[in-house]
Amino acid sequence: MCDELTFLELVQQISTDSISLKLKDKMHKVLKAPEGMDPELRKHYLIEGQFLSNILLSPRGAFEGGINICKTCMQSLNSKSDKPPQLAIANGLCIGELPNEFKDLRQVEMALCSMVRLIKGIIWLKKIFFFSTLLFVVLN
Repeated sequence: MCDELTFLELVQQISTDSISLKLKDKMHKVLKAPEGMDPELRKHYLIEGQFLSNILLSPRGAFEGGINICKTCMQSLNSKSDKPPQLAIANGLCIGELPNEFKDLRQVEMALCSMVRLIKGIIWLKKIFFFSTLLFVVLN
């Protein structure tokens, strides 16, 4: 549903067989592609499967026979709202996949040419003597 990086404790694995008819109907209603979405970008988020066709899902969230749904998306789908979850791909938060020309870039180079700007990040530094250090980076 979304490409949010989250903790495993906040993700629910659901097999496609165990999804209720009500939830399937809601997913088809709110997780369809927004009008005017580029066809190539749309292809990136369409997952093959019985009921999964025409639903925009993160390829990283689908597995053989099921999908991963984060807590935020599940709460939104279980609500009475007819809007897609806040961070859902169907809500226009889709960026696709990086072209091969950019695959070997360093983190700083990627940040310079990125269409999406990272607000906060954590970088793990090498162990210095007996200490491990974390560096918090804020990019504006």
